[in-house]
Amino acid sequence: MASLEYQQADKSAIRLPARATSALPAATQFAYRLAGLPVSSWAFAVRLWIAITIALCTSFWLQLEAPFSAVLTVLILAEPTRGQALAKAGWRLIATVVGTAASLAITGALTQS
Repeated sequence: MASLEYQQADKSAIRLPARATSALPAATQFAYRLAGLPVSSWAFAVRLWIAITIALCTSFWLQLEAPFSAVLTVLILAEPTRGQALAKAGWRLIATVVGTAASLAITGALTQS
């Protein structure tokens, strides 16, 4: 008798919906999660593809010896959000200024007479 009451209490305590529901229609849900990925991931992929295409076309136009190096640079520097990319660019600028000042100081200190 006690086990029957325990099973009934256990079943009534946990009630999960049979299907996930949403306020959005099914077609809109599909658009927001195309192939299991959110729209923000697709937007990043499209922006990255456009940047790679521009870098590759520019490197071909400039007739660089290794056009793939431009593509690799774009891939390394890519960030999913614009805020992260701007923050990374700011730190890169600061590091460039510090590196330039250090190289000038070292070159000036170690000059040959």
